[in-house]
Order: sequence, then C-alpha cells, then structure tokens
Amino acid sequence: MSNSNSLVDILTEEVDIVQLEILQRSSIFRQGVMTFLAWVFHKPISLHAHGSQFHVFYARLAKWMQQLLSWVFCKCQRLIVLSESWKAFYIENLGLKPDRVVVFYNLVKVPDEVPQRSLFELSEKINLLFLGRIGQWKGAFDLSIAFSLLPIEYKTRSSLIMAGDGEIEQAGNLVKTLNLENYIKLPGWIGSDKHDILLT
Repeated sequence: MSNSNSLVDILTEEVDIVQLEILQRSSIFRQGVMTFLAWVFHKPISLHAHGSQFHVFYARLAKWMQQLLSWVFCKCQRLIVLSESWKAFYIENLGLKPDRVVVFYNLVKVPDEVPQRSLFELSEKINLLFLGRIGQWKGAFDLSIAFSLLPIEYKTRSSLIMAGDGEIEQAGNLVKTLNLENYIKLPGWIGSDKHDILLT
C-alpha cells in the first residue's frame, strides 16, 4: 500500500493497526510522518527495521534529529528487527523498551549436521546462485574470494551466478583479479527471470 493510500485509510479510520517498514535516509522520515499520524489517531503501530546501514546513518545525524527519531520509534507498540545485535542497538540508542523489540529470525532451517558429499558423486554441474545487493555488506565479495579458494577440480564442476544491483563494477573487477570470469557471472538486477534461474 502506498503512503498516500495509507494516509487516507488512517484519516478515514479504515485500519486497525499500522505496519511500516523502516529503511534509512529519506525512508525513515517519510515513515516517521506516518508513525506520527497513526499515533495521533490512536492506531497501534508496528515498525519493521530493514536498513543494514541504519547505525551509520543514525550516527551521522545531528543530536536533535537523533532525539526526533527516538521519539518516533518509541511510539510503536512493536519494533521488528532481524538479529539480537540490532535489538540491542535500538534499545541502547533509541531508548526502546526491551519487551517492545522483537527479533524476527531467519526462516531458513539450518541442518544440525551437514552431510559429507563429494562433488564427484554428482553427475551434473553445480550451479550456485546469489540473489541480493552486490556489495561488501551482503558478503558478495567474500563469496567470490571463497569460490577462488576451491580446488580447481571443484571450480570446473561449478558455476556461480551473483544477480542483483549494487557494486557490480567492483564485483566484476574482483572476479577478473581472481581469474574467475569463466566461473562467476554478474547479470545485474533480474526480475521475473529469477524463477528461471532458480530452476536451472
């Protein structure tokens, strides 16, 4: 739902709860206005924090802007974060009560034990896929370096596709430096094509 539609719903009392996703930079101020309006109209507020660089953004703000953001965040009934470290950050820096900050853990089930399998037991080539923002914070560069450390017999039986926006040029330069052009592809941002890639 767009902010304009959300505003109309709040003003016409067509909603029972307001849920907003918070990133950083201009997003936080746009959603801050929506949070204020929801508070004025006595709507319960749930914020979902996504910005991976929010701590950097926050540290660069003037003190009065930090206090303003603290006021905004403290108006929510629940703040959803993605890790315990982020929970600690929002409690310590923005003054949220611990019982209002909820950690939403990764839904990917990690097995208790990874089976030992040899690449040579597999009859087909292994395709590895990375979907996300290309850059240091998402581990894309680390992934390229890790791939370069594989034994040559594993590399020749594998391919790595890293699709997404971000620091694509830097990633391409790293791939060239590591002599991995034959193994790692950087197609850039993909939309509906990702379903085809996932099935290959």
